[in-house]
Amino acid sequence: MDLAEMEKGLKKSSDIFLLDMIKAYLEETDRQIAKDKTRRREEGLVVERRSEERTVYTRFGTLTYSRSYYYNKRKKAYLHPVDLVAGLEPYERISLTVGADMVSHAAESSYGESSLPAGRQVALQDGSNTNLPIITVHEGIKKPGKNRSRCINTHHICAYGETSEDLWFRAADWIYEAYDIDKIEAIYIHGDGASWIKKGLEILPKSKPVLDKYHLNKAIMNCTGAPCLPAGRIQNAGGY
Repeated sequence: MDLAEMEKGLKKSSDIFLLDMIKAYLEETDRQIAKDKTRRREEGLVVERRSEERTVYTRFGTLTYSRSYYYNKRKKAYLHPVDLVAGLEPYERISLTVGADMVSHAAESSYGESSLPAGRQVALQDGSNTNLPIITVHEGIKKPGKNRSRCINTHHICAYGETSEDLWFRAADWIYEAYDIDKIEAIYIHGDGASWIKKGLEILPKSKPVLDKYHLNKAIMNCTGAPCLPAGRIQNAGGY
């Protein structure tokens, strides 16, 4: 094998090994929770179902693991304790690190570049790619340096296999929980105008659409025949 073949082969082998390690850790944690009957009784946890599978997309590929489903008699709620250990929300389909990677790539690239495989697509173990919608809620922009901007208090909401309506309702639930909606003056939905993004205007209160600089630039060029400006200079283009 040459170096490229070794790199590819070792990367695949190491990813599979790491996925197996994570799977083993989570499933062993699930067994320990079931085994500790004294603590479960103290916390009011009663087993409802065992061996329920969950799939999450991670930096290493597709992770699938089994865990038990419990009823909490004290809180009168159903839950998967191992998912809480893993820091996973009930409907999350990708890990927080994958979501953060996509947002980071999008922030450092033009909007067009961020839709490439390194951006809003995730590689699956079968070699295919899938588009993953992602919503980032933040409180504005700050500029710590001349050439870089950062979003303030970001929270990422992303999923695979959900409808756009379900995804926006999850975003709305989080916003209502995190903020006093009566004190919010406006929610700006910033994007390329795609139909799934427009769905947010129907669900989020006080929401207003804002076309991103990349597509605003492209629209101006199409309308006027003017040369395309760098995305960072679009705010100076004749007051647009």
